[in-house]
Amino acid sequence: MHVERIGLATLYLGKWQDVPDLPRPAAIISDPPYGQKLKTNIVTKARKRPGRSGFIQPKTNFYPTKIIGDDGPFDPTPFLHMADITLFWGAHKFSDRLPPGQFLCWDKSPTGTRRDQGDGEAAWINAPGKPMRIFRYLWSGICMASGYETQQEISHNSSAQRRIHPTQKPVDLMTWCIQQARVPEGGLILDPYMGGGSTGIAAVRAGHPFIGIECEPQYFEAACRRIRHAQGMPPVSRAA
Repeated sequence: MHVERIGLATLYLGKWQDVPDLPRPAAIISDPPYGQKLKTNIVTKARKRPGRSGFIQPKTNFYPTKIIGDDGPFDPTPFLHMADITLFWGAHKFSDRLPPGQFLCWDKSPTGTRRDQGDGEAAWINAPGKPMRIFRYLWSGICMASGYETQQEISHNSSAQRRIHPTQKPVDLMTWCIQQARVPEGGLILDPYMGGGSTGIAAVRAGHPFIGIECEPQYFEAACRRIRHAQGMPPVSRAA
């Protein structure tokens, strides 16, 4: 199993079940696959705007064709006793398999504009009795609120693809999650479905050691690159 140690972060390329001797973390914070069967590698042709002049430009997303593990329902049971704090995004998709807890809501369209894919997402924390909290942060297509990504990672004069994972979460959202979960200072955070590494960036920027696990090489490499950049470390050249 390939391992990268980058400052406060230890990153594994593989499945979490195959990582030997995982230490008990203070918190598990993750956005797992939960059976959407999401089509991630999308190519569209230029088409006329309905009822308007001009054309919608063609779009290509250079992602792998699917998200590993997204072809079936998510079972949170193995994680419920692995840490003192557990937070999962997508909880509205598997709430029937969760015990009582606190819910968080991410409002992706604070202006009130309806999104075809849904106006927000829900997360669950194992903190029953706590009130729901809402994070309002624009994240719709190429439209993003001003935050970590726009300030640190995106060149505004570039037409390059703006996200490196189809279900990527904003770093500002994951920073808020760590705060809402009340992770102790310096507590280890584990993300068993790391994706593009947003949880890891939020963790190391807050001074938390982080373990991230991702089984798709393209996303693993992106997470390594982003987490290295977040800690002010120079990029690493890969041998051909």
